[in-house]
Amino acid sequence: MGNYRQDLISYSGISIFLLGNKEENKTIVLSNGMRSEYEISKRQGNFLIPIGRTGYMSKEL
Repeated sequence: MGNYRQDLISYSGISIFLLGNKEENKTIVLSNGMRSEYEISKRQGNFLIPIGRTGYMSKEL
């Protein structure tokens, strides 16, 4: 996990997650980066808001 993610998230008390997909080999897949950001936010005690209605990783979270 990148230090820049931890640093950026540390400035916030709320984390909102929308969508969470990416293209890999011409196929749409779930974003592992969003999963990392969710876990960082959780560890830092942020209020977590995944908007599952938008689908993809946010729905899984």
